Formats: sequence, structure tokens, C-alpha cells
Amino acid sequence: MTESGATGATSDAVRLRDDGAAWDEFVATAELGHFIQLSAWADILAPRGWEPLRIVTSSADGRIGAQVMLRRMRLLPWAYGYAWRGPVADSYSAVAIDAFTAAVRAEATRRRLTHVYVDPELPAGGPEAGRFLRAGWRRARGIQPSKTRVVDLGATEKELWSGLSSSCRNRVNKSRRLGVTVSVVGEEGLADFERLHDATVARAGIRRRDVVAAYRAFAARDAAVLLLERDAEGNAIAAILDVVCGRRVYELYNGSIREGPAASVVNYQIHWQAMMGARERGFASYDFFGTDLPNLATFKQQFGGEEREFAGGFELVTSWAGRLALAVLRRARGFTTRQPVNESSAETHANFLPKSEAMRSSRA
Repeated sequence: MTESGATGATSDAVRLRDDGAAWDEFVATAELGHFIQLSAWADILAPRGWEPLRIVTSSADGRIGAQVMLRRMRLLPWAYGYAWRGPVADSYSAVAIDAFTAAVRAEATRRRLTHVYVDPELPAGGPEAGRFLRAGWRRARGIQPSKTRVVDLGATEKELWSGLSSSCRNRVNKSRRLGVTVSVVGEEGLADFERLHDATVARAGIRRRDVVAAYRAFAARDAAVLLLERDAEGNAIAAILDVVCGRRVYELYNGSIREGPAASVVNYQIHWQAMMGARERGFASYDFFGTDLPNLATFKQQFGGEEREFAGGFELVTSWAGRLALAVLRRARGFTTRQPVNESSAETHANFLPKSEAMRSSRA
């Protein structure tokens, strides 16, 4: 890289750190950009004590950075950082990962961080995992889904319909015969969405999420689509909140009830319409965001697409004393070492899994 090129890359990294809109654009256009790395996600977590910090640098192979969510430790002088689905990069070369690691270490020193966790959606079995390990990171327990199912929306509607399993097509058609309808709604649908979410929470014994805050954070950026499925009497029986990152649509939250004549076909037509709506709006893919549990994977498999498996999480310990103190504190309080900030999988699991399995998922 020439001197002028290096200067330009450095100024671009500074712009991405300081300008939220520029950062969001970078994430949206990157090959492995993800909605969890968007500024909307930081807005959702901020009321719970998480502070966003963008660590961005550049190398000869381009830009690399992450939105790291920081949390101060109670009673102790450290903080720790989680960059779910980061870093986002032009390239995950050894040079780029080394540059990012150096930037993380420097920021960790300034802010007294015990460790920083990352889990970009790198394909399992690829060379990138080894590059993180050689840069000083270590394997860490997964937080976000390790697998997902993605539907390529570049296919025709006929091809996508054929990609559904025969039983899935039958249930979609049956729901239509029963008078079930699906519509896109805005703020007026939030009360029904909350009610369906709360029904899921009660049914599965999982942690309640602030689905309204999630909708509003992404809707404020024109990056949210809320769908409601209604039975023939007009009662809302299922809901899906989709969020957008670039040309990709992700299923973030959903909720449902299993009552009335349409109980056996709940969630089928709404998923099909979610995919078709995304396709009609010109998006390239629909990500079901998580297929870790067998029954969940079986349900989502009915909608076609391909399953993708990721390399997993990595942790860079930047203060061994602080990391040990955090582990001791968590054990003393009976906390799990896995942070409960996967904002999607608990609700998704609960809609399709037996109660016992859904409860195990929510505790993970």
C-alpha cells in the first residue's frame, strides 16, 4: 500500500469508528456483514447497561472492525466486550486479523477490558479460524447460532415453491383454505406481537424480550418488517419480525398461539409470505437465523435453502487477572459463563420445540 493509500485507509477507519451511518453502510455492504453489528442492535442493548465501542482498523488487505458491546463488572474495576457476529471485514486474511487483534489489545488496555469475544459468520472448516488462533485468540463457547438456513431469493417464485417440502406446501395451502391471511403491519401491530410473544414465553418458560424496542430500533432505520398471521375470524395467531442488513433479510423474532381451527397450520403461510415479500422487495436472501436444535432445523428445512455452519467463537484475553476474577464472580453468583444476549433464538426455538427442549435452549 502506498503512503497516500495508507493515509486514506486510516482516515476511512476513523470515519467508520466515529460515524454510525458510515459504519452501518460498511456492515450492510460487507460480504459477512450482519444485523447484530448494526447500530440498531446497540440501541436495543443500551438500556441494559451495554455500551457500544467500534474498534476499526485497516491493513494492506482493507478494512476490518467490530461493534463491541462493553459491560462494566460490578464490584470490580474491569469491563468485558462482546462483538457478536463481528468483526466485519473486507478480508479475513492473516494480515487483517493481526491488525484487528492489535487494535483490540490497544483499546483493551485503555478501557481495562478482561477479554473480547467475537464470532463472525466464517464458514466452518475454513482457514480463517487458524488465523485467529495464531493471532492470540482462543476458542470460546458459542453464543449466537452455530448453524443457520439461508434461502436464495434469486430463484423464481415457482422454483422457491418447489423448494418447499410437500408437507409444507400442503400446510400453506390448507391455511389458505381455512381463511388464514398474512399482512405487513406497523406500530398498530405491536400489541398483537407482544401478546403472541408473551404467549410463547408462558408456553415455553423462556426469558421475555423487548420485542417492541427491537422493532422500533430497526424501523427507525427503515430496516424492519413486521408480519401478522390471522385466522378466519381475524385473530392474530402468529407474528414474525424480519430485519434487514444490506440485501439480506433475517428472521429476528417470532411468536404464535396454537388455538382454533388453524392450530395445525400456524407459522407456515406467514413464513412463506415473509420469504416472498423479501423477494418482491429485491432482497437477495432470507436467513432463518439459527438451526442448532434438531426439531428447529427440521421445521426450517421444509422451506428449502441451504444450511450453513460457522467456525464458532473466539476470545482474546487481555487481562488474565480480570478474566479469572470474572469467572470467580460468576460462579459465586451462580451465573452461566454463556452470556444471555442471543436476542433471537429463544423465541424461535420456543415456537417449534417441545417445552422441555425449548427451556434447555433458553438456559444455554
